[in-house]
Amino acid sequence: MKKLVALLLLNCLSFQVFSLGWFGNTLNGRQCEGNSQGFGPYDYFEVVASGENSELWSKARLWEIDRIHYGKGNRHVADKSTLTEINYKLAMQEYDYTLRAYPNHVPALQAVMDLERRRERESAIRKVTIVPFKTPPECYFQRAIQFQPGQAHLYLVYAVYLHRQKQFELAEHHYREAYKRDENPETAYNLGLLLFNKGDYDEARRYYELAREKQFPLDGLDRLLKAKGY
Repeated sequence: MKKLVALLLLNCLSFQVFSLGWFGNTLNGRQCEGNSQGFGPYDYFEVVASGENSELWSKARLWEIDRIHYGKGNRHVADKSTLTEINYKLAMQEYDYTLRAYPNHVPALQAVMDLERRRERESAIRKVTIVPFKTPPECYFQRAIQFQPGQAHLYLVYAVYLHRQKQFELAEHHYREAYKRDENPETAYNLGLLLFNKGDYDEARRYYELAREKQFPLDGLDRLLKAKGY
């Protein structure tokens, strides 16, 4: 009987999922905070790679998360001529659930980043107040990196967000962290753009050349550098 109990306990422990908290600070210097852990956390790419016939796929239920939460969030803000506070809040609630369950769900991270940009833009243009969600995008990115610090694409997407927010030093750091893990031409090109904006034209040219060596299709940075005599 003791042996059976031990085996059952071991089996239960193998399915135990740990609670992942919040890490780092917002761009305004506040400590990141958000809703507590519910379902998950699971590694988005591990589950996708496991295949639909795997035990992990059945346990992690990604198809439900994508349809019921991530997909519903997209529907709240799709094909809307203007963003309302209600639609914004409903979408963010669904993305929030998705990212608490799958911290490195890159499509949801990009959706949060793009929605925040849209909220800021439309608030400024229409002179209306759309109150930001309590957990800003940077906190989801930091939580994702804490969850899977070896995944280069998390640093890249976070760097793009920071670049858009004109947080140039932080963006450069995360571009370099991404490139250190994966010498991706998109990372090299974006880092080159940032370095160009900083006036470091020699280093910008070096990263543009690294991107071009791997047939990265964009050449806008090349034109910018040539205009500066590089």
